[in-house]
Amino acid sequence: MLVEELGEFGLIDRIKAHLKIEDIEILGPGDDTAILPFSEEKVLLFTADMLLEDVHFNPTFSTPYQVGWKSIAANLSDIASMGGLPRYALISLGLASNTPVEFVDELYRGMEEIASRFGLRLVGGDTNRSEKMVISVALLGECEKEYVCERSGAKVGDKIVISGFTGESEAGLICLKRRLSRDLPNMEAMVKKHLEPYPRLNEARRLAEKKVVCAMIDLSDGLSNDLHQLTKSSGVSARIFLDRIPISEGVADLSQRLKLDPFDLILYGGEDYELLFTTSDEENLPQLEIPLSIIGEIIPPEDGVLQIDKEGRKKRLPLKGYRHF
Repeated sequence: MLVEELGEFGLIDRIKAHLKIEDIEILGPGDDTAILPFSEEKVLLFTADMLLEDVHFNPTFSTPYQVGWKSIAANLSDIASMGGLPRYALISLGLASNTPVEFVDELYRGMEEIASRFGLRLVGGDTNRSEKMVISVALLGECEKEYVCERSGAKVGDKIVISGFTGESEAGLICLKRRLSRDLPNMEAMVKKHLEPYPRLNEARRLAEKKVVCAMIDLSDGLSNDLHQLTKSSGVSARIFLDRIPISEGVADLSQRLKLDPFDLILYGGEDYELLFTTSDEENLPQLEIPLSIIGEIIPPEDGVLQIDKEGRKKRLPLKGYRHF
């Protein structure tokens, strides 16, 4: 069997079978970060992500500063989804030997800028020669035990909530690929969301401190894909109502201009780095600077993951989104 036949999540499940974690205090693969014991009050959060040239970023569209920013943002978003705080990161780079040193300077300027906004320190790493650029970030964070938000805690009856708007990063990528004018309404903001995503660390932290989260995941691979991952981890299913999912002006305008179905962007577009979580205490959700939208509810596992349109018709929500294999 080939990796492409197994698929990304099948490969992850196969790798997990090799990781024999017997310490009940350790949460290994299967969540946005590993959870490691630290002290009586806190745990360590450990995550890693790679960005590959022509897979996660295109040098034609992205400046070195933006590539550096995005490489850190993706890891910060994992810490956010656990309710934690970032502390230290190691950066490993694979670079072509003819890479200008000014490119590396700008790459690190982007990393340092976003790191400084969230109290993250860059403390080392490694370098190697590579035909195409590879950026691998390993990030260590921490969280009080009482605030940790895993993706496995959803219960039947919970409400499903998302932060902000989904589909905007995918819309920004479409604008770049089709070389659309950034003077069009909302185009610049959507392009920026794709190239310089802003992780919801502060918002997630407030949710965690309010103890209103049952399960949480960051939206990196698309709303549909990540909802399926959350329900799988929790042993439940879900139904979402399409007319309750907010559509941003930019996504609506772009979809109309290009004759696209906006729900293809909203449900299946990746790299929004918003939050998807469930709650049984929706009346006490905090007021945040970004909107929170209740889009559905958790249901028994035998019902499957469903989408319901504005006419009340239901069908299975396809497991679609960004996958590497």
